[in-house]
Amino acid sequence: MLSDVELRRNIEQMKWFTEEARQAGHLDRDPFLQHSCFAAFANAHAHEGVKVMNPASTPLLGAYMRYCVSEFVKSYPSVGILITAVRRSRSTKRSTSAT
Repeated sequence: MLSDVELRRNIEQMKWFTEEARQAGHLDRDPFLQHSCFAAFANAHAHEGVKVMNPASTPLLGAYMRYCVSEFVKSYPSVGILITAVRRSRSTKRSTSAT
């Protein structure tokens, strides 16, 4: 988990980066994954079954996502966002046979 100093530094770096991108005419896009959350949130809600990566959305995760997106847009209005559902790919074993 980040300390308060690290969090403030990250916020300032993000503000600097997004302002530089805006001034240069570049679009910065940041992804939000619907079924994932920060470790601090997952730890605080572990008793409700919340993990950092969750198999599906829940009303709590939906509310958390809306809050995060809202705060992000308020803080960085020039940044585009991409909200995606997480799909886990199934790995399949391929058999190889000698001919």
